[in-house]
Amino acid sequence: MPALTSTSLPAPSTTTNTENQIRVEIADGCPASLAAHHEDSSTVANWIANPDPTGLATTFVPGIPTSALICRYAAMYVTTATADGRHLDGGELFSTTTLDAATATTLATALNNIVPWDFVSGCLAGLQHARYTAIVFAIPGRSDVDLWLKDWIGCPEVGNGARTSGLLVNGQGTAFLAQLDAAAPPAPPTEDFTSTT
Repeated sequence: MPALTSTSLPAPSTTTNTENQIRVEIADGCPASLAAHHEDSSTVANWIANPDPTGLATTFVPGIPTSALICRYAAMYVTTATADGRHLDGGELFSTTTLDAATATTLATALNNIVPWDFVSGCLAGLQHARYTAIVFAIPGRSDVDLWLKDWIGCPEVGNGARTSGLLVNGQGTAFLAQLDAAAPPAPPTEDFTSTT
């Protein structure tokens, strides 16, 4: 697949395109690439698809998970060079990590401890290329719960399609981000990273 070399991001929008949605299930594993899915949301990924909305508006992870899957992706619209010599196309899968029940529950608790807020920062998101992470929890009695982290590098935000964290800056979501990075380190940032936070 040819590298995506666009140097600008689509104009921000809050419109959800249902045809663009991505459903990730633990049994099927991580999608190999996000490149075919146009991302035009100014907040978290606009492609979140959770068929069972029960509880999603009031908590990020409703229930106690028995396992989890983390799919880390390279930055969109650019080629990313990794420490092991790989060159990943825009949106290509960087790593796949599975969590046992105890680790998944700890991560879910950290997520649920985040109180959504509307914080305005000095992040220059339009000058960066977002990296995405799918976090999928297996919860008894319901379909897997998908969350997506959209990381502008220094300006991350997470959501489940009904509930959004707001920017995870100034200490917001620190425990969650630390646990996530420890379990599954993110793809390297792109060289055009710019942030004023």
